Amino acid sequence: MHRFFLPPEACAQEFCRLSEPDVRHAQQVLRLKPGDSVQIIDGQGGVLEGRTEEIQRRSVTIQVTQRRVQQRPQQRLGLALALLKPKALDMAMQKAVELGAEQIWLLQCDRSVARWHSGEVKAKMQKWETHLMEAMKQCGQAWKPSLHAPEPLASWIQAFPSTHRVFYGDLDEGMEKPTLLEAAFEQTYELGCWCVGPEGDFTPEERTLLRQKGARPCSLGDLVLRSETAALSGLSVLSQLAYRRTQHEP
Repeated sequence: MHRFFLPPEACAQEFCRLSEPDVRHAQQVLRLKPGDSVQIIDGQGGVLEGRTEEIQRRSVTIQVTQRRVQQRPQQRLGLALALLKPKALDMAMQKAVELGAEQIWLLQCDRSVARWHSGEVKAKMQKWETHLMEAMKQCGQAWKPSLHAPEPLASWIQAFPSTHRVFYGDLDEGMEKPTLLEAAFEQTYELGCWCVGPEGDFTPEERTLLRQKGARPCSLGDLVLRSETAALSGLSVLSQLAYRRTQHEP
């Protein structure tokens, strides 16, 4: 099934037109023909089934045949990730969306190698938003994730809602801690956020601050993972737990 994105106002009627980038993709890559089945997601939970009605050089018209709303899990997912090198950060954020993350926070930590200057933020955020949109279409996520501009870890954790729970990867071998699965399984929350530090890990001061604000230190096992690997490994655990609770709990 070929999948495209249109905002709600652009697909409210029976017939709608694809955006310009999707028109090129539909014609030059997918080579769609009239009558082909397609799916449209609107970023607000709407999933529209349809078929190509008319294909012209600069436009593709879709006839919507069915509409539904994608169910949100009872426990939503978030990822708070320290700034990494561009390639690793790009991959981690895209895959986070495919795993169901609805919120992505970018954190400036004391040991972050990557540093963004204020003038770079707008351009980079636009680039990341485009990549996240592609990830949505890839996995069928109908709820558009929120991407938050980089901010210091201290200000982020200070403002974090009390209805959310933060679990963070802690490499301190001297501290006894549960696995992420154990820690998350025994708690209920509106949104579970997996927080991952930079390659050099959180500083002792940052770990203390996280614990003071209620964040739970966790382990992913005995192996030392790269930050982007740890981000996806932990988010996979929370994603499976959220899915299980959606399927088996009232």
